[in-house]
Amino acid sequence: MKKTVFLHFLLLCLILPIACTAMSVPESEAVAIKSGVKFESAVQIPETKFGQLFSSTSGFFQFEAPVTGNLHFYLKALDSEKGSTKGSITLFLYTKNREKLDIQALDYKEEYASCIAVEEGRTYVATLQSNRHGEYMNCLFSICFDGYHKASSKSEVTRNASCSKPGELIYPCLLCGYPAVTEEIPKLDHTPGDWSTDTEATCTKPGLSAQHCKVCGEVVASKEIPTSGHGATETVVTAEATCLQAGTTVERCLACGETVSSKQIPATGEHTPGPLRSVRAATCTSDGKDESRCSVCNTLLREETTSALGHSYSEWEVIREATKNEEGRQARMCFHCGHVETEQIEKLPKLFGIF
Repeated sequence: MKKTVFLHFLLLCLILPIACTAMSVPESEAVAIKSGVKFESAVQIPETKFGQLFSSTSGFFQFEAPVTGNLHFYLKALDSEKGSTKGSITLFLYTKNREKLDIQALDYKEEYASCIAVEEGRTYVATLQSNRHGEYMNCLFSICFDGYHKASSKSEVTRNASCSKPGELIYPCLLCGYPAVTEEIPKLDHTPGDWSTDTEATCTKPGLSAQHCKVCGEVVASKEIPTSGHGATETVVTAEATCLQAGTTVERCLACGETVSSKQIPATGEHTPGPLRSVRAATCTSDGKDESRCSVCNTLLREETTSALGHSYSEWEVIREATKNEEGRQARMCFHCGHVETEQIEKLPKLFGIF
């Protein structure tokens, strides 16, 4: 049998089997499998309706992965050479050094599809064995690699195109059912809606009017809305005029609050008298002072003198009694400042001027 070599594209390093959805293979597209046939790459067996396996021997297929990626295989058990439906077929998938990758036994009409990560340059062995003694077992079996499939002429849409995202269609592999060819479906045109105001114009900033797509909401057209300009204003005093400093008034837009103009209020030149306050209290012996200053600028506006209070004494208190031979002494104290005033008390008179 003449061997035909296909190059294959693979993705991952050798890992454990990855389960895949089983896909039905039309008999007209199936490959023939005979006991002891060897091949080096995918789908090299003559394309007849089905293959046959005998119980005492195995269908033995050895191949070397040309690149790193996924191996896709499909197996469906059919009846025996004599039409029996009681036999089964077992798939054994190993590396050349007998590292087990997958084992699957199938009864009549059962099917199995899977993908196995393979490594470029590494050799793999697939074996199919029947348990039906004395009879060949019929089966459908195919092997494909990433990027090397037998593409169907019929496409399948896997993602519909929209106005915001392109779609996708595939041409599935006739053998394993995986996408053999993937094509992009161009994005659809937007469906413009009515014009609407996205941003209102203000006195100083333009607004934005836009048309949005009815499907995805994206802006498909836009135009600027001119500024409206300032309208009515109000006068606001921001700083009152004082006797020394000028004040300020501004005109503010009632719509946006922005200051449109401002002007100065002249200083009044008139002081605002504050209350008369004591700055030095009067004492018993010295005058006091009161003054009034401007409540805005603290300028002295008025000054008054308050008379000294004078002492305010208590009653006299004798601190030493007078005798016939000695004068006495009495004292009194000021209630305000504590000043003490003393005074002498005359001697007592002697009896007959002698005693």
